[in-house]
Amino acid sequence: MSNFERTAVKYQIYRNGGLVTNNSIEVVRIFESANATQLDTAELWLDSGYSGQYVFALSEPPLMGDEIEIVDPSNGAVVHWGKITTVRPELSPKGEGFHLVSRTEMFHLGGRVDGYFTWSPFNDAPWHVDHPMIFNPVIDGKVIGNSHSSRGLGVGDAIVFLDPESCRTEKSRELQAGVNTTWTLSEAINYLLWSLNENQLYISNPPRESYDALFDPVNSQFNAVHVPNNRYLAQALDDILIPLGFNWRVKRNGIGDREFSFFARGTGGDLVSVYLQEANAELDLTQTNIEACTVGFDTSRLANSVVVRGGFKEYEITQELGRCWPQDQDNLSDDELSTKVDNFEEVRNVYRKWVWNEAGDYNDLRPEFGGPILVDSALNVNLGDPPFNQLIDTPRRRRFLPCLTLRESEDDTGLEPIGSVHGVEIKYLNPLYDPEADPQVEPLYLPAGNWGIEILENECGIYIGQERVPEEILSQGTAAKLFATFTYRTDQRLEGYAPYIVGNSPQVDLAPVVIDLPDRFQYRKVTENSHYYGEVVEEPTRQSLQRDDSAAIQAYAEHLQRAFNLMEVGGRIVLEGLDHNYEVGQRVSGIVGREVSFAASPVTESYPQIVAIERDAQSQAMTLHLQRVNGLLQS
Repeated sequence: MSNFERTAVKYQIYRNGGLVTNNSIEVVRIFESANATQLDTAELWLDSGYSGQYVFALSEPPLMGDEIEIVDPSNGAVVHWGKITTVRPELSPKGEGFHLVSRTEMFHLGGRVDGYFTWSPFNDAPWHVDHPMIFNPVIDGKVIGNSHSSRGLGVGDAIVFLDPESCRTEKSRELQAGVNTTWTLSEAINYLLWSLNENQLYISNPPRESYDALFDPVNSQFNAVHVPNNRYLAQALDDILIPLGFNWRVKRNGIGDREFSFFARGTGGDLVSVYLQEANAELDLTQTNIEACTVGFDTSRLANSVVVRGGFKEYEITQELGRCWPQDQDNLSDDELSTKVDNFEEVRNVYRKWVWNEAGDYNDLRPEFGGPILVDSALNVNLGDPPFNQLIDTPRRRRFLPCLTLRESEDDTGLEPIGSVHGVEIKYLNPLYDPEADPQVEPLYLPAGNWGIEILENECGIYIGQERVPEEILSQGTAAKLFATFTYRTDQRLEGYAPYIVGNSPQVDLAPVVIDLPDRFQYRKVTENSHYYGEVVEEPTRQSLQRDDSAAIQAYAEHLQRAFNLMEVGGRIVLEGLDHNYEVGQRVSGIVGREVSFAASPVTESYPQIVAIERDAQSQAMTLHLQRVNGLLQS
C-alpha cells in the first residue's frame, strides 16, 4: 500500500460467540462512549435475501436478544459488545431487510440500587435493609463513617455498611464484632460493583488494587454521598465519580472478555495526537489522518480564583453570666422573690435570669455590663484563632449550643454533650472555696442542681423556673456567680482559598468562584477557657466533637482551582478511515504537523479526552468526540 492509500476496514461480526462468515449482516455504525450518558451502540443491517425468508412478524423478530461482538481486523480490537434489543423491518424500493440495534443496556452493566447490605450478627451473614444509601453521612453536624470494620459481602473483598446507631456502646460493638469506619472512594466503588454486579454476567469487576491509587487523592472529600434508589450501577458510578473528577468505561479486552475501567478526567489516560501535514505538502496518509476538525477553545466559564466555604466556626467556651435585673433589687429576700408574691412580674428576673449580653442589650442595666461581655470576668479571653481577637465578632443575639465535650449517656446508649441542660453545662461559684484557708475544699465550680433551668430561646442566657430561688445562689447575694459552658457559633466560616496567580491561567482577568460546602468541611474547637479543655486537649480523658478541616478545605480549594482554571477544549475530529488505534479515555495533545496544542492550561498537563468514538462503516470514517468538562459545571 502506498502513502496515498488507506485500506478499507470491514468489521468482523461475532453472533453469540461465533464468527458470521457470510455477508448476511453488515455494520452500519458503531458508537461507544464513557460513563452512562450514552449507551454503547451498533447499528446493523440484515439483508432478508440472506435470511432465506421474508419475516416481518414482530412476534418473533429475527436475532432479538442475540449477543453481538464486533472486531476491527486491522488491530484485533473489540470495538463493540451488546445485545440486539431493537429490530425495525424495512420494505422499500431500495431493498428488503432489517435494521438492527445492538446495545450495551443499563441492565447488562449491573442491577439497581435498592437499600444496602449491612451485617446481621444473628444470621452471621450480610443482611439487606431498605434504608437510603448514604456513604459517610453527616449526623449532628459531623461526618460519621458507616462502613463495617471487619465484615463484608463475601465477594470481591467488598465491605458492608454499619449503621452508627448499631454500635454506640461497647456491648453493641461486641455484638457487631467491629466498629463503624469511614468509607474511602475505592471501598465505595468496590461495594457498588460487587453488590450490584456480583454475578459478573456480562462485565467483570476489576480488582480494587487496580484503582486504589487513582482514587486515593480524593478520599478526604468523599463525605455525605447519597446514591438514590432505583439508579442502575452505571448511573450510580456517574453520580459518585464524575463530580470528584473521574470517569469510567467498559474496556473490551477480547471476545468474551470485558471489565469496568476507571480514569481521571482531563489528566488520566494515555496522551495521543492526531495528524495533519503542513499546507501544500505532498499527501502522506501516514502523516495525515484528519478529514475535518471542529475543536474549539473557551475561557468564558473557567474560574482562576477559588474560595471554598465550610461550616461556621464553633468554639466551646466557658463564660460568666451577668445578672439580668436592676442593681437595686439585689438585696430582696427569698420570700419577696417567690413566684407566689403578688408583684412577681416586677421581680421575676431577680436571681433567675442570667445572660451573656452578647448583643449588648443590657449595657445600661448594671455597671458590670460594659459591652457585649462582662468587663470584670477573668474568663473573657479571645478564642486563640485569628481573626477572633475579640470574643464576639458581631454583636447580635444568639443561642447557647450544646457542648462539644462528650460523656457517656445516663441510659448507656452512647455519647452525648456533657452539659446537663440541653447539652449546656451550668455551674456556680463554690462559696467555700478558699485553698489558702482550707485546701481540702474543692472544686472552685459546682454544678447547678435541679433548679428548673431553662435555656433561653432567643438569646444566650438561662432562666431558673422553680418557685424559690436556689439557696446556693441567694445565700451568696451579690457574690454569687454563674457560669455557662457551651458552644459559640461565630459569624465566620472555615475557608479554603486558592488565589489567582498572574500567568497561571488561560484567562487574563480575575474570574472568581465561591463554593458553599458547610456540611463537608467544619471547624470545632474546645478552647482553653472551657472548663473541659484539660480533659479534652491537655490530658485527653474525654471524647469531643472537635474537628479541624482547615488543611482539607485548603487542599480542596487548590484541587478545584486546578480543575476550574482550564479552558473548555472540545469538539469533534473526523478521521479518514477506520484503521486508527484510538480509545475512549485517551487524551489528545493536539494536531501534529500544524503545531496546534489542545492544552487547557499553560501550566498543567490537562488535555481534552476522547469521551466517545463513532465509527461509520459506510463512509469509512471515525469521529472522535473530545471534551474537557470544566469542574465548575459539575459543582
